Amino acid sequence: MGSVIFILLLAFGALYLYMYFANEQRKEDAKKGIEDFLKSNDAPPDCKWFSYISGYPDLKGPCNLFVWRDDEFLNLLSETEKRKIPLDRIKYYAIKGDLRQVAEYKGKELSPTDTMITEGLFGTAAAVKRNQVIPQIKSIDERRTIINADIDGKNCFIFFEKGDLYNYLLEHLPEKEQSFVAMR
Repeated sequence: MGSVIFILLLAFGALYLYMYFANEQRKEDAKKGIEDFLKSNDAPPDCKWFSYISGYPDLKGPCNLFVWRDDEFLNLLSETEKRKIPLDRIKYYAIKGDLRQVAEYKGKELSPTDTMITEGLFGTAAAVKRNQVIPQIKSIDERRTIINADIDGKNCFIFFEKGDLYNYLLEHLPEKEQSFVAMR
């Protein structure tokens, strides 16, 4: 009986290790695939993707786009398409919307009987602590990054989710930020 249990434990351990290493290999293969994809499209290896919503002519959204700046262009790369916006055609970019926080309350509400039993066994402080509802703060990002650019003679507003692209653009293209452009 003991040897059967040992063999079962050994088999489950081997299965767990196999699944763990197979998962790690899948992650490594996916990372290598992204690196090869970026390299084949002349994108920098540290390029990040952003959540595109809409606004660029003939580019279907929503989708994820890799975005980077080079000397002349703001490059947008999807799985199937590559677009370039000349830097001199970008009028400005801005961020609109709200970043808000919401408190969610999680905890137990014990019945009066459970509270009395807890208080009787462990004291009033334990009963109060066990009945405590704990707030958890959750951030909700409703912001949109907007790029206003002249594309093929049309004034376009290109929308991305959240503020990640805005932060990237502040670092790599500060002179086109809306408040900076308005000061000129």
